[in-house]
Amino acid sequence: LEADAEDDSDPARAAAASRMLAQAYTHFSFYLPREMLDHDEPWRALTALEIAHRIYDGLPRTWLGRARALTRLGRLQDAVEVLAEGVERGLIDVEDLQEDKDFEPLRTREDFQSLSP
Repeated sequence: LEADAEDDSDPARAAAASRMLAQAYTHFSFYLPREMLDHDEPWRALTALEIAHRIYDGLPRTWLGRARALTRLGRLQDAVEVLAEGVERGLIDVEDLQEDKDFEPLRTREDFQSLSP
């Protein structure tokens, strides 16, 4: 789909592929992870979010979602690394992290605290 979306030789095919990618992103970045996290299946949510991240890596939803899933899996170092890179890229606002209950397990970590402005 990515190749088709970038192929200028067939604009209709490129537009259709772009729409399919956008639809897949929505499902893999929002609906599926939310359901999986609600059912306490963070490993499945992380898989869905990794697919979404592969589709569009420049959108905050996948960065935050991946960090949430990693936190629930107890992979705190990995979660902080995802958040740090998201902050560095300007995709995550550090102030929003302070109010997010999902990141409570990270609050006492120095590496998480160093993300603060």
